Amino acid sequence: MKSHRASILLSNTADYGPNLRLGVHLVNSAYALPKLRRAVPVDPAVLASYAGRYMLAPTFVLTVRAEGGRLFVQATAQPEYEVFAEDDTNFFYRVVDAQITFDRLDNGATPPLTLTLHQNGRDRPGRRLQ
Repeated sequence: MKSHRASILLSNTADYGPNLRLGVHLVNSAYALPKLRRAVPVDPAVLASYAGRYMLAPTFVLTVRAEGGRLFVQATAQPEYEVFAEDDTNFFYRVVDAQITFDRLDNGATPPLTLTLHQNGRDRPGRRLQ
């Protein structure tokens, strides 16, 4: 007689991608587990320095704004979402499996001129418009 094991995975997220990757890992451990990301506080002045528009393609721009110690990003023709800091330059979305890295100069004194959107296994650089 075969033994059957059932597992239930509960989630309160709108993005089921990490849940699917966890399920695939449970079935086949050769597939990597999703990375656990934890938000950390960042100086509001640093967040404010990221505000601006970054062009990733002629028809695709990320608009970044800081408000009340939080950072928000809106892509062309998409809703605005909050992003959360992993450190001073790396941020992640909670609504989709995507991350943003702000490319600061060595001294960090000036606003970044570029950012990189990491999504679907691709790194899409964008240059600051304003």
